[in-house]
Amino acid sequence: MTKKLKPTTAPGNIKKFSIQSNVGEGIADVRGGVAEFSYYESVLSNNYTANAVIMDTGFVGENDKDKRPISDAGVIDSLPIRGGELCQISVEDAQGNVLDFKAGQIFVNRVRNSSPDSQKEVFQVDFVSKEKSKKALKRKEKKESFTQGGFGDCIKKRMG
Repeated sequence: MTKKLKPTTAPGNIKKFSIQSNVGEGIADVRGGVAEFSYYESVLSNNYTANAVIMDTGFVGENDKDKRPISDAGVIDSLPIRGGELCQISVEDAQGNVLDFKAGQIFVNRVRNSSPDSQKEVFQVDFVSKEKSKKALKRKEKKESFTQGGFGDCIKKRMG
């Protein structure tokens, strides 16, 4: 007698999908707008990545302290999402396996392919593991320290 297997390409259940602002105290729960979520890992790499396609049709974020609305400008601009934001993601597949990223394990790497419309905005968010995010933030800090102050200040620093 053969055992009946569950389908492997069935949709999953997004239990939690939130992005925390680096600037203010807002947290965006975007699980209702996630159209696609992909997760990648390799035995040849010490980090993992993920990608999500998110449809934003009028977001109102909440202040973390008193749960007051932040803005209705859309999730990218109201938080804002620029890279390095802390995320919490929990996804269950059709077999009941749970992929759970607690706070501090996965971060926004970048937002790309944003296509604003009058009714909605569709964009892709790339996520990276903590290890890869630390390396990217160090490069960004070095770049920002070089570009702050304008061209004249950079020349003065180089000349001593």
